[in-house]
Amino acid sequence: DDLMQHERYRQSRGARNKGLADPDVGRGLFCGVLTVSGSRAAQEAVVDSWCRRCDACVLFSNATRSTPADAEIEQLPGALLVNLRSPGDGKSREHLADKARRLQLWVANHASGFAWYLNADDDTYVCVDNLVSYLMA
Repeated sequence: DDLMQHERYRQSRGARNKGLADPDVGRGLFCGVLTVSGSRAAQEAVVDSWCRRCDACVLFSNATRSTPADAEIEQLPGALLVNLRSPGDGKSREHLADKARRLQLWVANHASGFAWYLNADDDTYVCVDNLVSYLMA
């Protein structure tokens, strides 16, 4: 049964969302979520509801919530928040292609060892367990 296989996989992996430094992450699911500054409630909802079930959860924003404007990465409970340094204010859809390209470049440089990658927005809900079961089938 697929669900039992996935549950055995999860148990063999130990705690979920071990992060990017885990050398055993290569078989897992990387979840990258595009978001914008000022949407803290949406960011927390994504992490609390589904993203922390991924083997790594990284939110990509036009700015981190840290006070310094030059902060590149901020550790959140269950996720990282990465500043993509998008042109303009980073909130408009006219720069969406640039944000997606910057996300792909960041992943290629920092998280290239995963088996699967998911790119979502902060208004998306993903049933991670079902997705991984499907991917493993």
